[in-house]
Amino acid sequence: MRSIIGFLSISLAVLLSLTACQPDATGVAKKNKKVFVELNTHGVQPGPEDAPGIIFVDTPGNKCKKGTDKKGCIFFAADEDGSITFTIKGEPGEKSCSSPSVKRVISKIELTDTDKTPGPEPTDKGDFSIDRSVDPLPAKYRDDGFPQLDLDTGIVFEESNQSAVGRTRVKLENLNKSDVPDPEGVNIWYKVTLATCDTPREYWVTDPRIENGGMN
Repeated sequence: MRSIIGFLSISLAVLLSLTACQPDATGVAKKNKKVFVELNTHGVQPGPEDAPGIIFVDTPGNKCKKGTDKKGCIFFAADEDGSITFTIKGEPGEKSCSSPSVKRVISKIELTDTDKTPGPEPTDKGDFSIDRSVDPLPAKYRDDGFPQLDLDTGIVFEESNQSAVGRTRVKLENLNKSDVPDPEGVNIWYKVTLATCDTPREYWVTDPRIENGGMN
């Protein structure tokens, strides 16, 4: 019996190891990465939708490799896929405005592939003024990156009904499976909007960058 238990323990350990680093169809080992983004509004007043307050954003232990390297910049290296989880500082777990303790929730997350100030190196601000109903995002950002992405709006998460699901925690999948084009990787910017639970609703925003290294 003891030898069987030992065998099962070893087998389980091997299985967990393989799950954490599975080779893809080409035989290249993929790594699963989990990034947490902390959204902090403490000390910052919200504002109307056209003049929101600014979120302090942090991605502990995670920084971009190219261009500006500010807090909130997310880096997925070549052959890393995984997830990005957005959390509100001081709000543990996933809650909605229906909880009496919750004062603000994530109401929207958007993506853009356009740098607000184009240049030789990507900057930390994206251009979210583009009308995606006229100029939709290329399908590669959904098929090779973020499956929840609506190409015609740039939205990957939205909760407009404050009494419904509005969340203090939102998890996005990042496939990061485009071909590795060059050392620059694929740059995309994310814009997170927080909204108050009280009406009339007021808002905060932040819009850093994601750098995807792709898959070999």
